[in-house]
Amino acid sequence: MTISSIGDLAQSMSMRRHNADLRSDFQRLTKEIATGQHHDLTDAVQGGFRLLAGLEASLTRLSGYEQSSQQAVLLTDGLQAVLEQVNARSSEMAPRLLSSANSGNSKLLSASSQAAEVEFASVVSALNTQISGRTLLAGQDIDTKPLSPAADIMTAAKAAVNGLTTAADISTTLETWFQTGGAFETNHYQGATVPASALVVGEGVLVSEPLTAIDDDIKETLRGFVMAAIVSENSNTLPDSERAALAATSAETLIGANAKLIEQQGRIGTNQALLENRLTEIGTERHAVELAHSSITAIDPYEAATELQNVESSLELLYTMTARLSRLNLSDFLR
Repeated sequence: MTISSIGDLAQSMSMRRHNADLRSDFQRLTKEIATGQHHDLTDAVQGGFRLLAGLEASLTRLSGYEQSSQQAVLLTDGLQAVLEQVNARSSEMAPRLLSSANSGNSKLLSASSQAAEVEFASVVSALNTQISGRTLLAGQDIDTKPLSPAADIMTAAKAAVNGLTTAADISTTLETWFQTGGAFETNHYQGATVPASALVVGEGVLVSEPLTAIDDDIKETLRGFVMAAIVSENSNTLPDSERAALAATSAETLIGANAKLIEQQGRIGTNQALLENRLTEIGTERHAVELAHSSITAIDPYEAATELQNVESSLELLYTMTARLSRLNLSDFLR
């Protein structure tokens, strides 16, 4: 029979409590070293949760601004790329149309006109571009392509000038057709007239984009291409002199619209620079807040590792003592 004294029982209870405390410390320190964070923030902040809550609110706010800024960058870069495509095509087409208009060559006029119709389809496709499922030029209707298919627009425009026999009449009719509230806007623009909502990228800092596919500068570009395409369409009813005049007018229209679209690109470029600066500012501010947050919640890894090593040593010593005590019997006790 094993005989235990009151002192033995007290020692046993004390060792058990010490063992439980050491195990708890070991688990806590292991978790803290793995996460780099204090296990018990109440102790770390010493009851001052208001500062920590403020820092976390700032991080949440900055994260929202960063997401909005990144979305704005995506959309702004996309729109800039669209206008570059449109300008590139009109810049290439205008000199070709002028050259054919001055050549006195009917076949050359027809060839440049047919090329303009192909380019028109490419321009409409560019204006209908979607970025991450969102259209760029449909105003608030971000889920809707702004323009009808190019073939539908071209067919309707040709029908509007059918039977006209002078370049001036065709030009005037198309000007009316493309004007605000005209057939083009009514029947072939599928977006909203209200611009898309501005994105909040900072405290009181908003980025908006008012440009839509029915902006006057874009409509002028479309009108220039449509006029050029009609040159070959009416080859049987228009004298060569009128066809040449129409080709020249379409080239001049494209050149004028191109200059205005370059101004739009400059405005968009200003937004791009603003967003680049904003993302830099957000990154700097977030880094400062994260440092302040870390100074409260993060552990000192060297201190934690040293404490863990001490706990391990204490556990090993406790286990050694327990093992020795557990082997004691009456003869050992009386020896």
